[in-house]
Amino acid sequence: MSEQITVCIADNDEDYRRWLERELGSAGDIRIAASVSDGRQALAAVEQHRPQVLLLDPMLPGLDGVGLLRRLRDDSETKCILLSGYFGDGALQSARDAGAYALLPKPVD
Repeated sequence: MSEQITVCIADNDEDYRRWLERELGSAGDIRIAASVSDGRQALAAVEQHRPQVLLLDPMLPGLDGVGLLRRLRDDSETKCILLSGYFGDGALQSARDAGAYALLPKPVD
């Protein structure tokens, strides 16, 4: 069996977050280390669990996604994937500049 990929989920939409947990958790090679609803919790989860991947909604309360990316950019090896239904008005470029590994439209099927 291959090594598990460790993932943290940060999204303030509880239903969507729970759906991601179920879908990803059913894959044998993915382990959900934390699932949180705001940016400050996400920062703490990444610092505690050191996940390989952070699935991140850029519109989080407490500390927004771009702010979180900037905080993680220099001292984290975590790949941050932004999940959003909105990437207009420079948001896409801001996310890339802040260190997003990938950007995926929401919802992800």
